[in-house]
Amino acid sequence: MTSFFENLSAAIIHSGWLSTCLPEVMEFHSDSKASLKIVQERVLQSIVTLNAESAFGKQFCFSKINYYRDFKHALQANDYAFFEPFIDRIASGEKKVLVSEEITRFEPTSGSSSSTKLIPLCASLKRSFNRMLHPWVFDLYSNYPELAFGKSYWVVTPRSDTPKKTNGGIPIGFESDSNYFGNWGRVFIDKIMAVPDRISEAESLDRWRYLTLLFLLRTNNLKLISLWNPAFFPVNLRWMLKWKNELIKDLEPFPARARILKSALGKFENGDFSACMKELWPTLKLISCWTEGEAAACIGELKSWFPDIVIQSKGLLATECPVTFPLVGKKAPVLAVNSAFFEFEEGSEGIGEILPAWEVEEGKFYRMLITTFGGLYRYRLNDIVKVEGFWRNLPMLSFAGKESFISDLRGEKICSAHVAKILKNILGKLESGTFSFLAPEVPLAPEMPFSKSSGKIFPADNSFSMLVHPESSTGGISGNSKISKDPSSFATSGKPGKHTIPEKPGEPELLTSQKNPENQENQPYYCLFFSFDLLRKLSNSFSTEQIEFELESELRSNFHYNWCREVGQLSRARICVLNLPREKMLEYYFERCNQKGGYASTVKAVSLNRIKNWKNYFLEKIDTAKN
Repeated sequence: MTSFFENLSAAIIHSGWLSTCLPEVMEFHSDSKASLKIVQERVLQSIVTLNAESAFGKQFCFSKINYYRDFKHALQANDYAFFEPFIDRIASGEKKVLVSEEITRFEPTSGSSSSTKLIPLCASLKRSFNRMLHPWVFDLYSNYPELAFGKSYWVVTPRSDTPKKTNGGIPIGFESDSNYFGNWGRVFIDKIMAVPDRISEAESLDRWRYLTLLFLLRTNNLKLISLWNPAFFPVNLRWMLKWKNELIKDLEPFPARARILKSALGKFENGDFSACMKELWPTLKLISCWTEGEAAACIGELKSWFPDIVIQSKGLLATECPVTFPLVGKKAPVLAVNSAFFEFEEGSEGIGEILPAWEVEEGKFYRMLITTFGGLYRYRLNDIVKVEGFWRNLPMLSFAGKESFISDLRGEKICSAHVAKILKNILGKLESGTFSFLAPEVPLAPEMPFSKSSGKIFPADNSFSMLVHPESSTGGISGNSKISKDPSSFATSGKPGKHTIPEKPGEPELLTSQKNPENQENQPYYCLFFSFDLLRKLSNSFSTEQIEFELESELRSNFHYNWCREVGQLSRARICVLNLPREKMLEYYFERCNQKGGYASTVKAVSLNRIKNWKNYFLEKIDTAKN
């Protein structure tokens, strides 16, 4: 049990920390009541005035910009590629390029669906994060005062890799977590962290995981968990079983916690995850994480593990700048009005009119543009938001998804928003917590079935192979003919209709189509991956041939994809079922995204993943597991 004095000490430290937040809290609340136009014009003027003497500011005549209309006429909306030459100049050591201040480091954008981009960090940009962070935590602790009487687990930045520097000597990577709480906040925050941020320097991902678990298991008065991906926590907690002996041994200096862990692991092994969590951290009150967009699919599992815990949406916080943050009891996160200058492009697709924040309308979708204190001006963030209403004078924005997740192997231009709709149409009747994703497969040679034992990618006894749907004997659909809407019009191999699903998965195997039925064996195609337990749910109302038919039909509603299929540049979309439980599939998914430049704490479980050739990756992982 936590002593009275430990709780009192935590409360005193929290009080000291929260007192350092008051200046930004008061500024935000004042700005939330003022004219949105006046506040945002003031922020814009601060940015351009501060950076008028930079190379970028001189090139675009920042000294002559007094109002938004001047700014809009001086500079067009831009993607990252526009800023890349300027960032290269900074990386080589040139000063005052995008901003007049010193660039202290580059922070890489993280995620599994785009290449790494370097975002310059300076003092003014860090302060803009504090203008979001401090009002948020003050509101959180004001509404849940019990959070102050214990410790918190914060995942602010990803695990650090080997330190890197540009040719000009500028560090690449994230600062320690405590640096994001402000100079005074850093003094207090270290003392109330359940997991010290120094473990981010661990030499390997496994070592980082282990130390994280160990420090969390030592903490019996955990009150708050703040992380990004909702799937991140359950995935990492499952490692307790692998390391249970080591963890129990390392908890020997804390005998009460070691006894609790032994008891809780028994519940965990029996599948009673919520009882396990309650025994480990009985005082946990709130979890802050992503809940919108692609992350929504993983919220169901988190809630099942922590059914009595408050889960608060994270809002939209990008590496480039904060956009929104949550306030307790509000319908959606509110605009971080004094952290950046925001513009909104009408519509979730196509090019619409670009509006300032004070002209947005409730119920409409917009694509975000940001002008930051870090030197990104009218920068397309590639996030789609919906205006859910207004709190005081600030728009409340829900995150609808990313528009930048586009896969374009042969000119097909598949975007994540379209794929998310397709999967919702096909799989949307299932409860939340399911996981599936579409990804490109690019054969290097004519596809041949492969397995260590039988030379096939499906079970040797053929009891659980997938249906195959040849579209024609000549490959593809010729001319301008339409796809038949009747799944029975497809020829099949194996048993027609629904498959018999075993009561329990056997050894992990990769279950996929027996062969490529078209003559386009060397052409790329898109594959929908999902887990064995998801297939069991689907089997009640869908046949696998229907799923493949609907997937291909929906994808071909995209003009560019359909053209690529017509001319034979892509083979048909397929399904790949992993004879794995969902949690193991997620573990392997996160591991590969981490290998490809993502970060374990911020990798997103997206509907469309641009990393290629997942099939062989899963096969190798499954074969390794079998041995």
